[in-house]
Amino acid sequence: MNEKLNNQSGDRLQKIVYSRSETAEILGVSLGHVINEIKRGKLRASRSGRRILILETELRRYLEENVVEAA
Repeated sequence: MNEKLNNQSGDRLQKIVYSRSETAEILGVSLGHVINEIKRGKLRASRSGRRILILETELRRYLEENVVEAA
């Protein structure tokens, strides 16, 4: 039951939502930092029941808006 969904060609579907802890791992930051970014409104999250989820598209937007230019 924990298998990822497959599309018609048998390829795995790309994940479209991430938990806060998965988001922290992807960004290489602490869970507390992700929670603070959500509270500050810099990273938008959705609620599904008790779970707080971050859309893959929102994660991409956040990364693009927080690029640091080389000095």
